[in-house]
Amino acid sequence: MLLVCLTTLLLAACAATEPLVASAPSTTVQVVVSVPCLTLAEVPAVPTPSTAPPAGLTQKIAALLADLAAFENYAGQADVLLRACAKEPQ
Repeated sequence: MLLVCLTTLLLAACAATEPLVASAPSTTVQVVVSVPCLTLAEVPAVPTPSTAPPAGLTQKIAALLADLAAFENYAGQADVLLRACAKEPQ
């Protein structure tokens, strides 16, 4: 008899309440996303050193000076692009 009363009370209690819906509080988190300021086409190509073995000392010096000029030109282009990317957005 006690079991029947308890079962009836439990079933009546479950039928009388609305079903619980779980809800979690939502939180907005702001995250800074870096956007590349350059495309791959804008990046200058790294110069390749001369591959032909120069015969004499004068030719070796000329080849080294040409390589140095090419790398200085590359460094100048890369410096301009990097400084433009490093500017703070206004």
